[in-house]
Amino acid sequence: MKHILLLDVGNQFYRESALASLARQAPVTLVGMSLPVWAERYVAHWIDVDPEQVDEITTQVELLGIDLLLVVTYYEFYVEAVALLSARFGLRGNSPNTARVSRDKRLMREAFARHGVSSPTSLLALTDAEIVAAAYRIGFPVVIKPRKLAGSIGVVLADTEQALQAAIVARQASEKQVWTSSAIMEETLVEAYIDGPEISVESVVVQGRVSIVAVTQKRLGPAPYFEEVGHLVSFEPGGQDLPPEVPTLVVAAHQALAVEWGITHTEIRLGKDGAKVIELATRAGGDQILKLVELACGLDLFKLLVDSYRDVPLDLRPTRRRVAGIDFIYPARAGMFGMVHSAEAALPAGVTSQLVVEAAIGRTLKLPPDAFLDRAAFIITQADTAHECREASTARVRRTEVVLN
Repeated sequence: MKHILLLDVGNQFYRESALASLARQAPVTLVGMSLPVWAERYVAHWIDVDPEQVDEITTQVELLGIDLLLVVTYYEFYVEAVALLSARFGLRGNSPNTARVSRDKRLMREAFARHGVSSPTSLLALTDAEIVAAAYRIGFPVVIKPRKLAGSIGVVLADTEQALQAAIVARQASEKQVWTSSAIMEETLVEAYIDGPEISVESVVVQGRVSIVAVTQKRLGPAPYFEEVGHLVSFEPGGQDLPPEVPTLVVAAHQALAVEWGITHTEIRLGKDGAKVIELATRAGGDQILKLVELACGLDLFKLLVDSYRDVPLDLRPTRRRVAGIDFIYPARAGMFGMVHSAEAALPAGVTSQLVVEAAIGRTLKLPPDAFLDRAAFIITQADTAHECREASTARVRRTEVVLN
């Protein structure tokens, strides 16, 4: 049976459901520097190699005699390696150039501009002085972001020059959290700030045809950072309705980057001047988004991905119409994690709330800009309507406290 080659196993709290789904479809050969105990039951073979070392991975796969169906990763940092390996083994996948452009925010903006895809005005800056000059050229407020990071790391809002100077320092601090060589770049993008709700569109692409599977409503933490503090996927009647220009915009963004295969995650801001694409990632969205999609509508995007590589027609019909949300729990300040206290309360019929503590006791938790995505716990809420889901999740979050030692 043909195998799935997976680059990096990830964090159990956020990736186990994805790995379990892949393992249900085909044997999984894992590439990564570790094989955690929790992942062993899902993995047929483990290749102990850095996921960016394409030549060594190729050699090891050939030595093992593994016949591959597809190469995939959850991580932004490895999408270029996925494309290169897919090409090496003659598999379906995005071209190395598509992967490179999707990883590089500057190249992505240039591709969008060439193809008329609406996205924020963006200028490249190489020095602090150039960042300031670009901000005045665009006009405050602006957003600065590292050219080649991910997960909102180092993305900072500035509405004055004084705030911009602080944002520059915060962006520099974010680079200390980078652990892959492909992510390290000195350049900064300065972009116009788009004020409005943020959504992400989760899609599956088959031979260039984009099928939108779900829309995620996103919640961000307090400015000036763009730390994501919650997501909601609603399949109640009207829950997936979009402004009419958004589906066309999503397809146009994929065409601009020449995306041909895979799960994608398109972030969009709904501003007063219309929808604008913030980024298009040629990999699955993180933060349990795909689990929320499955809880809300019954569709497993990783199964759809494998089906597409086997030429099985995609069945995109929801098997249920529910609402699922996730709230991330952070400490009020930096400190050593002790415990999470969360008082449970009676819930209406059809509403569920699950608290998962992810931080280990004794771990030091930090806040932006010293750390991003440094969470103590998360809460997954399910309900029949978005109103019920938000009401129950908001109440649970208010009753939840991170205790620091």
